[in-house]
This record gives sequence, structure tokens and C-alpha cells, in this order.
Amino acid sequence: MEFVYYGTATIDEALQLRKSDEIFFSFMGANIYGTVVDFIHEQDIERFQSAFRELIKEERSKNKVVVRKRDDSKETWLLINMSKKKHELNDVTPVHLEFYAITDDKSLSEDGTWRDREVYEAFFGMMSGTMLLYDSESGQLDIRAGIADQTLSLYHGTFEDWRDSFMPEKLAKVSLKEFDILCKNMKAGNSAFQHTIETNAFSKDEDMHSFSFRFRTMASGSSFRVLGCITPDAGDSENIAESSDYVMDSGLPILDKRSIINFAKGAFRTNQESTYLVIMDLDNFKTVNDTFGHLFGDEVLLRTVEIVKNCIGRMGMLGRIGGDELMIVLTSIESQVELRNLLRSIRTDIEWSFKGEREGLNVTCSIGVAVYPDNGNSYDKVFQLADRMLYIAKNKGKNRYIIYTPEIHDAPVPLSNEEWKTKVNTLKDDKVGVIQRLVEEYLVRKIVPIETEFRELAAGFELDEITMVYDGKSSVVSLIGDVYTDNAKEDCYLDYEEGFTESFDNHNVMVVNGRFNIEGKLPQLCSLFEKKGIESALFYKMMKSNNMIGYVMFAKKSRRQMWSEYEKDMLTCVGKVMELSLSGK
Repeated sequence: MEFVYYGTATIDEALQLRKSDEIFFSFMGANIYGTVVDFIHEQDIERFQSAFRELIKEERSKNKVVVRKRDDSKETWLLINMSKKKHELNDVTPVHLEFYAITDDKSLSEDGTWRDREVYEAFFGMMSGTMLLYDSESGQLDIRAGIADQTLSLYHGTFEDWRDSFMPEKLAKVSLKEFDILCKNMKAGNSAFQHTIETNAFSKDEDMHSFSFRFRTMASGSSFRVLGCITPDAGDSENIAESSDYVMDSGLPILDKRSIINFAKGAFRTNQESTYLVIMDLDNFKTVNDTFGHLFGDEVLLRTVEIVKNCIGRMGMLGRIGGDELMIVLTSIESQVELRNLLRSIRTDIEWSFKGEREGLNVTCSIGVAVYPDNGNSYDKVFQLADRMLYIAKNKGKNRYIIYTPEIHDAPVPLSNEEWKTKVNTLKDDKVGVIQRLVEEYLVRKIVPIETEFRELAAGFELDEITMVYDGKSSVVSLIGDVYTDNAKEDCYLDYEEGFTESFDNHNVMVVNGRFNIEGKLPQLCSLFEKKGIESALFYKMMKSNNMIGYVMFAKKSRRQMWSEYEKDMLTCVGKVMELSLSGK
């Protein structure tokens, strides 16, 4: 007897095959023009049709049924998982089928009867949550988890690597002996066994939790396969990363923002291999909505999700992080070649899926990629890099993917004197654009360093100095002329004299229209201004929980005495952006 996972298919309400993988056709001997019942045993057709009707008519999202395959020589039992797709296909609701099979190599019993259905239904009943399959002949071990509406490969490799390298560091010391016995039972192919192991390999945090490992062995000649189910031990379920911990997006059949982020953080912690973070969105999606309507826009999103899910298969997990922006967490990519082939498939499949469907319709996507831990040691760092790559892909013309490469994307590109003069003049005429980029690139997307924003602000508002003091005066960054320093405590106003904090208005702003205005009131600050040649300045007091955490100073050396209301409003906004960024908001 052997366990075989053999593929997927899509059928319509008439049970007509619409789509399937090659393994499905090979195993089933199915006809592309046939129906799904062509390979189901005639005595089980009504059983299948009944389960199918329940799915369609009772508005259930999922159903499953155990039936037999139509085969005169072997006894083959099938578990068929059914799930309705979220969009309609030519006014017909498509249904996705996923097949598992157990085939008995022996012929039917002499009286022609089938073995007890309850035995196979009980066996298939194990198949929930996280599944493990070990093949003694090949030595391969496969661990897969069903999360929300997707299936993920948690481990795929040799049994020895799993036993000797993957699991040991994820086991509690008290479980080392029990795990050793578990491995010996698997290796020996014992018929049925169960163990309780403390590990963090399947937890949603870094703590150790108890898991129940249940196994059944199916022999086939001299070889065998071990099927296992990994579930949280009784009383510990609230700490386990089960399917129920992940929430589906309200509009798409994928994880929502919180769930996909939590999944990514968990994958970074537990995955032994590199984990790729992919951020993608549809190009000019607003134009699609405006031109063809929001209903069609929703259809485009749904079809895009199906394309991406088909491309990534069991290599990762897909979620929505906003609007038409999607995040893919890839846990089973073995090489850059495999990664590029996958990204290329996603990009081209989306582009060609909609081409020629409607006049003027052009659906493409842009993609940014970074990898943990090579590109960053935290989720935030890797996300920022992937998001920055998406931003670059957009700026380079869209409909492309960009993989973060430090030698390329971290290398400074110096501007010539003429290029810098042109940019300065442009920035002077686009002060609003400078502020918008500060909010988007520095505060929201976090894809550019503060030095870049300081330089644009200085050029746009004709400032001679920008200094930011924060973390209780322990950190100082400044741009003085063309020189940027990230530890500029020397010649910096750190010892607040009496009257300084009281000089800020209700908007946390202090305006110095001429150095002479603070001569008697703030003599130390006035002396520092005189030393540095500063004639006027605008301060923004940064706050957190009603406490001052620092300030931002914008200064000029020109003798013009007054700051315009426009400048005050704009630079106050800049100060607020800095405050929000440092507050982690």
C-alpha cells in the first residue's frame, strides 16, 4: 500500500474539467473533454455528486469526500478536497479540487468486495493541519501545512538532514530522547506510533510548546511510507501557529495584512533556508478602476491572486497588505535561477492573462524582492528593502521585477556639478514635492535615508543647516552646508538654558527672525548662532507621551530677518514627520 499526492484540477458546475496539472491526467488517465466522474467508481458517483451539490447549493466554501477510483485491478481510495473559487468563470462558479490517494497493490478480495470504507476514512481523517510524509525508498521527507486557503512546504529534504540538522536546535532538552525514539520508529517503519515533543519548529513565537506527532506506516514490498500528522498537544493549542491563527482578507482568498506579516516573521525565525520577501502591485490599477469600473477591477484582483497562487504553489504564502499591493513569502526557493523563473512567470502570466480582453486594457505588475537573512536581520529591514525595490521597479518603467543587490542598490551615484545645479533649481520650485517625498519615502515606505531627505530639504528651502537632536540628546544628526554628520554633538545646542522650552508655541514651533531677538532671552543659543554665522532659525520641538525627546532646527545664514508663513507651515510639517518617525508611528 502507498500514499500518493497526485495533483489538482478545476471543474465547473457541470463537473466538466476546466483545468488540471499534468500529474492529475497521468494518474487518472483523464480525458480533457471528460468530466470528473469519469475516474470515480460507479458506486461512488452519487456520493461525490452529493458532496458537490452541498458545496454549490448550500453556499459552503469548502467540502470533502472519500471515494474510490474507477480501476478494476487495484483498490485506490481518494480524498477529494473541494473549494469554491471566489470569482465566476463565464457565469459558472469554478470549483478547485485537490486529490490525495491510497492505492493497494493487491487485487480485490476473492469475493470482489472492497475493503472497509471506514478504515480509509479514518486514515484520511488524520490529514489535517501539518502533514508529514517519509518515503523509505528515496529517503525523502516532506512536511506541509495547510494555512488558510493555501498549502505551504515547511520542509523538503532527506530524513537524515531533518533529524541531524533541522530539528535539534528547535527541540527542548527534555524532548531530545523522545525525538530520538520517534526517529527510530520512523526509520524502522513501525506500523503505528505516537509521540509528544516540545519544540518551537511549529510555534507562532520563539517559545517551546508541546506537539503531538501521530504516525501510520504503509508497506509496499520491501519499502514503506510513513504518514504523520502534527498537531498541538491538548492545553497548548493557543500558542501554536495553526490555520485558525491566520485571517483571510475580506475581499480576496488570501491572508490579510496582519496574518501575512506574522507569517513572514515566523518564517524568518524558523526557516533554515533563505526566505524571500516579495512585494508586488498592479501598475496603473487606478486607471483600470476608473476606465472599466470597480467591479471589473475586483475581478482583475481576484484573477491576479489566482495566477500568483498557481505560480508559487507550495513554495510560499500570499497575502494582501493594502489595495492592490500583495506580499509573497517564499520559503522553499533553492537558487536565484529558480527565483527569477518564478518572478518572470508571475509577471508574464499576469500581463498575458488580460491582453486583448478589452480595448485599452493593459494589466501589468511591478515587483520588489529582498531576502532574509542575507539582506537584513529583521522583518522591518527586509521589508524596507523589498519595498524600495518595488519603488525602483515603478520608476524604471513598471512591468518588471527588481531583486535587491547591495553592490548595485547601495552604491552612491554622484551627480555632476551641472546635474546638481539643475536638481537644486528644480527642488526650489517644488517645495510641496519635497515634503510629499519626505512623507512617502522616509516616514511611510522607509526606503531612503534621512541624509537624502536633509539634502533635498536644504536645497528646496535654501537652508544652510539642518540639525536634529533626539533620544534625550544622545543622538545628533546634521547637515551643515554639504557636510552630513551622524554624530554631530560638537557645536550643537544640547544644554537647554532657562527659557528655551518655554519659547515654543502651542504647535511646538519656535521662530527666530534674526539673531538679535534672542540676545537677552537665550544668550547661550545666541552665542552659538554667532559662532556658526546663523542669522535666523526655526525650531520644532519633538514630543512623545507629553515629553520632549528632541528638536529639529532649520537655519539660514542670510541676513533676511523674516520667515514666511509658507516656510513656517512647511517646515513645521517636516518636524512633525521626524517626530512621528522617531516615535515609531
